[in-house]
Amino acid sequence: MTQQNRIAGIDRLDINGQQYTWNETFSSYWSDSGEPRALQEGEIAAWRMDFQSGRNYGPSGHRIEAKIISSQSCPLEGRDIHRVMFLDHTRGICGYVLLASVTQEALMREYDAGRYEGSWTGAF
Repeated sequence: MTQQNRIAGIDRLDINGQQYTWNETFSSYWSDSGEPRALQEGEIAAWRMDFQSGRNYGPSGHRIEAKIISSQSCPLEGRDIHRVMFLDHTRGICGYVLLASVTQEALMREYDAGRYEGSWTGAF
C-alpha cells in the first residue's frame, strides 16, 4: 500500500459522511467506523469543508464551502499543492485557489488577496 501525504493542518476529514483521522503509525487517514480502512486516493476529492469566516457580510455571517479538486506534488518544495474550489455562499463568489495547507486561514488569505481564478457558481 502506498503511503498517503498528510494534508497540512488537517487531522480529521469528513468525506461523504464518513469520518477519517490521520494515523501516524500507518501514515494515512483511517476511518473511525467499526471496520477501519485507509482512505483511498480517489476519495480525497470528495472532501469538503464548510465554515463561517467570522465576518458579518450577511444576516447569518459569512459562509464559505470548499472542496479539494485535485492534488499535485511540487518537486521543488517537496510537498503537495491542492487545487481547491470554494463557494462564498453569502456573496455568491465561486473560484479556485492553490493551497499547500488546506486550512480556513490559508483559503481566506488567498481569497482576500484576490489570488483565485473565478468560476461559474453552478460548477460547484
